[in-house]
Amino acid sequence: MLQNRVLESQIQFLQEVNDNLNTLDSVFLELKANHQISTQNINLALRATHLIKYGANIRGFRLLSDFAHRLEDSLNVLKTRLNSLENDPELHSLLLAGVDWLRQIVKLLSDGYVVDEQWLVTFCLPMFEELQKHLDDSVVTPANALQDVIPLLFQTEVEEYLQRLESLLPDGEKSDLKPEIEMIAAQLSSLGEILQLKDFIQLCQSIRQHLDAAVSNTDVTEIARLALLAWRRSQTLILTRKIDSLPTNIALDFDQKVDFNNQIKPEVFATKISTFTCLLALAIVQFWVMVR
Repeated sequence: MLQNRVLESQIQFLQEVNDNLNTLDSVFLELKANHQISTQNINLALRATHLIKYGANIRGFRLLSDFAHRLEDSLNVLKTRLNSLENDPELHSLLLAGVDWLRQIVKLLSDGYVVDEQWLVTFCLPMFEELQKHLDDSVVTPANALQDVIPLLFQTEVEEYLQRLESLLPDGEKSDLKPEIEMIAAQLSSLGEILQLKDFIQLCQSIRQHLDAAVSNTDVTEIARLALLAWRRSQTLILTRKIDSLPTNIALDFDQKVDFNNQIKPEVFATKISTFTCLLALAIVQFWVMVR
């Protein structure tokens, strides 16, 4: 019975992946036609790749998750270039080829085939590596220019993610809150790597580690609240040029929570004290009789 439910979940997920791949196609075709992508659409593309990566990972499709992650990393780099995009046919071809490879993997999985990892390493991996190299080679940011870019991105890109998180918190303990926070933490961590903000990366990693340790929706909601506060503080510090003071973690330890089920209940504790008192009184009386 459980095996059937798992299989149904996998089939449904693979069907949903095709919708996300269609989103990616639309965004990349927009880039090819107009030589630019709106911030809204690049965020749609990042969300689509993250959903593929996250969903594939929890359903055991490791290879699909790995290659979606590679595409996600490339999109994070591309996002930093939105204001300086030029006509780049090679970039267009590599992005669309990346989507085609993900479609092939999904098709094989949907048809019940076992994906040959060596085949992917031989033919698929080089394309994704070429995409990353193409983006890395075309982005040369001087150190002083990077310092000017950081506040700008925290005013725009980071602000969008934080507003998204703020909009989710009022809904309370939603079961889908955890993947949303994981996605935001992953995106902000990737942005931190691009901007070379080690403390900010460490903060995002701390948040993701706490999410892994969370055992209930209440835990996740508390992590989300603390994460929002820490990210807001980081944003303020960066906008005031105090990068050296960035927080690196959130203070939350589930291991120190009190387990009330294992505590002595008041009535039991009172009973134990009463029993002890009676025994002590009896011992004193017996001692007094012996002495007399």
